[in-house]
Amino acid sequence: MAEEELRKQVSRLMGGEKAHRQTEIVKIKTKEHTRRGLLRGVQPDGVLVFSWIPELAENVKSIENLSMDVITVICSYKPEQVLSIK
Repeated sequence: MAEEELRKQVSRLMGGEKAHRQTEIVKIKTKEHTRRGLLRGVQPDGVLVFSWIPELAENVKSIENLSMDVITVICSYKPEQVLSIK
């Protein structure tokens, strides 16, 4: 994905919210894997920062009303690594 396209997609999905207030689950697809979690933003160098939530049930769309402790793994992706974000 091109850096500018990645920035626009992340901005749209974050909907103007601050990264620490994000609750909507997104899915990031790369050549190696597909992961679900929370967007944290795009750094000035174009790297996407993402909080992966391992083993998150497919039906969970938001962590807002999740009744469990959420453990995240911070991941970073260069724009060319990202195939799609939904």
